[in-house]
Amino acid sequence: MRVNPAAVLLLTFLVSSSVLVPAARAGQVPQTATELAKVQTDAAVSNLLHKSSAPMRSDSARGLQSRRLAGEKAPDTLNAIVMMCDFADSLMLGRFGQVPGDFPPPLQTDRHYAAHDSVFFDHMLSKVADYFTSVSGDRLVINYTVHPRTINLPESMGYYGNHPDEGEQSLLMAAQMVDSLAAEIDFSAFDTVVLMHAGAGEETDILGNSPEQIFSTYLDPADFQTAFEDSLLDQPYLPAPGFAPGTGIDRVMILPETEQQDPIGGFGGGFGSLGVYCFEFGLHLGMLSLTDFTPSGRPDSQGIGQYGLMGFGLFVGLGFIPPQPCAYNKLLMGWLDPVDVDPLLEGDHFLTPNEFSSDPEAALRVGISGQEYWLLAYRLQDPDGNRIFAEGHEVICTGLQNIPGKQ
Repeated sequence: MRVNPAAVLLLTFLVSSSVLVPAARAGQVPQTATELAKVQTDAAVSNLLHKSSAPMRSDSARGLQSRRLAGEKAPDTLNAIVMMCDFADSLMLGRFGQVPGDFPPPLQTDRHYAAHDSVFFDHMLSKVADYFTSVSGDRLVINYTVHPRTINLPESMGYYGNHPDEGEQSLLMAAQMVDSLAAEIDFSAFDTVVLMHAGAGEETDILGNSPEQIFSTYLDPADFQTAFEDSLLDQPYLPAPGFAPGTGIDRVMILPETEQQDPIGGFGGGFGSLGVYCFEFGLHLGMLSLTDFTPSGRPDSQGIGQYGLMGFGLFVGLGFIPPQPCAYNKLLMGWLDPVDVDPLLEGDHFLTPNEFSSDPEAALRVGISGQEYWLLAYRLQDPDGNRIFAEGHEVICTGLQNIPGKQ
C-alpha cells in the first residue's frame, strides 16, 4: 500500500466530520424476500448483542492500561492455569448422570464434543494461544495448563450471577474454586487464573431472559482491592500455598463454557466463544477497551466497531473469527514498531499488511505535534492465503478507504 505522508495532514478534517462505516460489498444486496428476512434478522441479532454485551465490553484493567500508556510493554510469555466448575443447579456438558444429585438435563449442546472437559478446553485455549501468536508477530507465547478435575460448586448459578443482595459474585466464585483446588494446584507457578464455568455468558443473553447467567470478566488487582475495602475479602488477594507473605492470586478471568443461546427468527443462537476469550485475555494484557462507554450500561455506538478485537470485533463472525487488535493496541503491547515520518517531507512509503506485525513497514507514525500523531496501518484480507483471522480490506485508524490505483 503506497502512502504519501503529506496527504495525511488532510485527515484531521475528514475524520472529525465522518464515521467509519463498512462499505456494502458487491452481491450483498438482498434479492429475495428470504434474503431480506435474513438481513433483517442479522441486523436485529447484532443490535440485541450490542446491548446485551455492553457491561462486558465496558470492562477494563485501568491500572495496567495506565502502565501500557506510559510505555511499559506486554510480557513475552503468559502462563495460565485453567479451572473448570459447574453449579448446584446446572452442570457442564457431559456431566449429567455423572455427578450425584438431582440435576436438570443440560441446555447446552455441541456438535463436535460430547463433553466440555479438559480436552475440550485444551482445544479452546490452543485457539486463543494461536490467535495471540499470530497477532503479536510471535512476540507473545501463551502457555496454559488445564486442571483435569471439574468442581461442582455448592450454590446455584444465580447465586453467583444474580445474587439478590450482592449482584454478580464472580470474585466469590473464584475464591471458592481456589479453596477447592489449593491442595492440587501450585497457583504461584502461574501468572493468571482462568475459571471456566458451566453455561453461557450473559453477554450473549440477547433475549434478556437469563439474569442468573454470569458476565465474562477479568478480575484485576483493583477489583480485589475494592473487595477488600468492602470487607468482602480478608486481604486484597486470594491466599494460596506458595506465595510470599502478603501476596496471592489477584488476576482471574471468568469465562463460560459456551456462548450459544437465544435463537431468534432464522438465527439459531450459534454464537462462538473465541472472540470473548481473546477479548478477556486482551484486558489481562493491558489493551485498551475501545468500545463506547456512554450512556453507562447502554452505550449508543460500537466504539471502533468491528475494526478491532477490543471494540465490537470480538463478535465478528458471531464470535468465531475475531479480527486482529487495532494498530494502536499492538503498539501499546510492543508488537508494532512503526516507521516515523515527517508529513512535511514529500515522498511515498509502502505499507505492508498490518497482519504481519513484525514487518518494519507494518505501520507509519506521522507526527502532528509533540504529543499527537497519526498511526497508519494497512489491512489486507487474508494476506497469506491461509483463511485464518481474515478481516476487511481497508486502511484503518485514518477513516479512509483504499484509494483505487494506489494499492
